[in-house]
Amino acid sequence: MKYISNIHKKNWIILALGVALCVCFISLAYIYIVHNREANRVGGANADGVEKTAPYVVPPLTKNYTSSAYGFSLNIPEDFTTRESDVNGTHTIVFENSKSEGVQIVVSPYDEKGVKVLTKDMVQSAIPDLKITDDQVLEIGKSYKGLAFKSDNGAFNGDSREVWFIYKDNLYQISTYSRFDDLLKGMFATWEFK
Repeated sequence: MKYISNIHKKNWIILALGVALCVCFISLAYIYIVHNREANRVGGANADGVEKTAPYVVPPLTKNYTSSAYGFSLNIPEDFTTRESDVNGTHTIVFENSKSEGVQIVVSPYDEKGVKVLTKDMVQSAIPDLKITDDQVLEIGKSYKGLAFKSDNGAFNGDSREVWFIYKDNLYQISTYSRFDDLLKGMFATWEFK
């Protein structure tokens, strides 16, 4: 009888070890699958439902754009195309990649003549609903000052980076996706008025 009892104990031990190994194996498989799904999920939503995108790597700014109408030039990525349009005295320039993502510049006449400084208060009084965060004063040449800020521009999925300034009686509104901030900084660093 004691022999049967020992066999019975061994069977339970073997069964318990088998169950423990199965649980460990299933747990490891689950962790591996979840980890790989998250790692390959660029462009999808994370656990919080927030869109994830791959970090934007700024390509070399090797292509020159010159506006003879407004007397400025800047460098853009080689693979970007340029579109321009004029509507009711407002000139729009769009630099974009093959995914139709990029930077937009809107140039329009500024009502007050001789203004050289654009402030956050001026923008907020003209457009009270515009969200302005992380704002910084931006120097344009020696005597002009503008504003760099983040906003909720719907044209850029509600998460935009903006640079606005007045130069020679024209208002320049430069906008892009927040994730293109380094691209905008790089392009703006090459900007020159002739």
